[in-house]
Amino acid sequence: MKELGEIAAAWRVAEQAGEEAILATVVEVQGSSYRRPGGRMLLTSTGRRRGAISGGCLEGDLAKKAWWLTAEGRAAIRTYDTAADADGPADFGLGCNGLIHVLIERLRPGHAALPVIAIEQSRATRRKAGLATVIRSQDASLVGRHAAVLPGPANQAGPAALAEPVAHSEWELWLEDQAAEALKSGRSEVVRRGEDAGYLEAFVETIEPPLHLLLFGGGDDALAVANQAKLLGWRLTVLDGRRDHARADRFPNADAVVVNSLDDPLSGVALDEWTIAVVMTHSFSQDAAALRELARHKLTYAGILGPQRRTERLIETAGLAGGKLPAEWYSPAGLDLGGDTPEQVALAIVAEAHGVLEGRGTPGHLRDRGGPIHSAAEERSERPFANSIVCA
Repeated sequence: MKELGEIAAAWRVAEQAGEEAILATVVEVQGSSYRRPGGRMLLTSTGRRRGAISGGCLEGDLAKKAWWLTAEGRAAIRTYDTAADADGPADFGLGCNGLIHVLIERLRPGHAALPVIAIEQSRATRRKAGLATVIRSQDASLVGRHAAVLPGPANQAGPAALAEPVAHSEWELWLEDQAAEALKSGRSEVVRRGEDAGYLEAFVETIEPPLHLLLFGGGDDALAVANQAKLLGWRLTVLDGRRDHARADRFPNADAVVVNSLDDPLSGVALDEWTIAVVMTHSFSQDAAALRELARHKLTYAGILGPQRRTERLIETAGLAGGKLPAEWYSPAGLDLGGDTPEQVALAIVAEAHGVLEGRGTPGHLRDRGGPIHSAAEERSERPFANSIVCA
């Protein structure tokens, strides 16, 4: 999510300035809610805010009360009831018909903020991190305690060194196991352990790096796709063989702008499981070279601009195996939304990629969904990882 990088960056700025901050995390939802578990907001002591825990309904209350709720340094859970007939100190009666449980924790300069560390390391290494956080316990001092499985260095095959000493009490071992299990399953959920004095509930989640879009093409319509992608917080690399197209000043929001060649369309750009591609150079030879190279990699989504007949010629020229595109490739790229301006085309392409990545094989109208807007995430296949387990 775009907000995770903004939250991590904002905390480091605040920490450097000697400020404290509140990190609020949606950890459990019952019923309807604008944000799902894992949604976060950072509020600094000087009033800067990044992220959100709702559509704007709850942030004001949290900003007023989070500081005194954590005045003693302990994390706290605040529950908001948004049912229309709600009645209570933390009830808002907004008609959204949901219970939203928010973990509020105080971040202090010089103290390890494990959620922020997990976000930063995931983004730096482009690998997943698993995070488990105690949200309920008979021992109130345990609320807000974390365990994380952090990515090891990309060139390191085995577990990384521990970032800090880890005590191995029974509950800490359990929390470590839950962080590791979250990394394998890819799920965000609340898990429970024991009863009475040993009772714990933990919110477990997987933190992933941002999506990386390889945008082949530096034309005017590619500018619109680039702008849409950056609005979603995607990492963006623009590739084009024409130097007057592949210019950093032309794509100021891009993370990288590369002048490539027909012999090396990727020009050393690394691909990973969070990489997708859109091919729209309007140059037949460049598009064919890009398809030929991309076909060597497993992509969750690849879109090709242009009519199907042109794509058939590209497939033939690129010599793709079986004479057809992989199932994860879409041509013509984009949802059938209508419109023909660069901005309209970009919206259709980025929306299609987003829908595919969210598991919406055939996106439709929410009014026709016939059930909850948000569904439980499908289990993801287990992938190898190098990691270290850290508690805080």
